[in-house]
Amino acid sequence: LDTARSRGWTVRGLDISTAASEAARGAYSLEVGVGTLEQTPFAPGEFDVLTLWDVIEHIRRPVENVQAANRLLRMGGILAMKTPDEASLFKWLARVMYRLLGKRAAFLLKYVYYIPHYFSYSEQTMTRLLTRGGFEVIAYEKDETPQDFASEKIQAHYTMDPRRALVIGLLPAVRWFARLLGRPNKLVV
Repeated sequence: LDTARSRGWTVRGLDISTAASEAARGAYSLEVGVGTLEQTPFAPGEFDVLTLWDVIEHIRRPVENVQAANRLLRMGGILAMKTPDEASLFKWLARVMYRLLGKRAAFLLKYVYYIPHYFSYSEQTMTRLLTRGGFEVIAYEKDETPQDFASEKIQAHYTMDPRRALVIGLLPAVRWFARLLGRPNKLVV
């Protein structure tokens, strides 16, 4: 929101986290409310653009959320999203290792299927979701989580797992192969 505002956009935000909303208001003097799109005080057709960066996977009611986003956009408005990609090399490798090694590799699944994520999307499932919400998909792009951010997140969320150092150590190689194969861990819509 701060970047968009610095480029001349009028911005308003919404987050399900009171702490995140307060942090945005305090650190950036942004207008950020607390809630979900289905319960929002925003008026229909109020926005030209809505962004959901790493949000849709945390939403318990994604169809209703996307339908609400559609109502909030003016005719011809754009919804831009980023979410973990179910077709990423990271997830594929974790599933293969689990099939091959069973419980010995089960720990890998928690690194790619993070607990606060209710859903996981591929281009196919995202297209179905957006179509049900009244959208037409314009384009998909692939992206990746920055190495430092991924390492920090692993350190913060998996402090009790002694194998986290192994996972962090493998990240550069897996990221390199993911780039080479065109299967990084993020899907941009």
